Amino acid sequence: PLLCVASVLKALCGVLAGGANAAISAHWAASSQDFAEVQAKGAAVGTLSGLAGLGLSLVCTVLVQTRGGAVPARAKHVASFVAYGVLTAAHLVACAAGLRLLAFRELGCRK
Repeated sequence: PLLCVASVLKALCGVLAGGANAAISAHWAASSQDFAEVQAKGAAVGTLSGLAGLGLSLVCTVLVQTRGGAVPARAKHVASFVAYGVLTAAHLVACAAGLRLLAFRELGCRK
């Protein structure tokens, strides 16, 4: 059940991030040709940051699971959840700081 909820939340986050990314790209692009270029560069940066996050998560998992020798498995699981919580909080703070840097000329599009 926990993995199912996590998968649903991850998919929802992806949809929301894609929508926000499209709005930001449309804001930065001067024309439709620029929009495609901005989207392509954004996708490349997203892929690179995703790979970096995957690598960091693998390193953190190995460190948490292999350190401590005779530490009970439950303590290792708790350490994993604490690390997840700290990294998630850091991610949210970084996203909020990034959003504060954006200054849109107008919100939404005119119909």
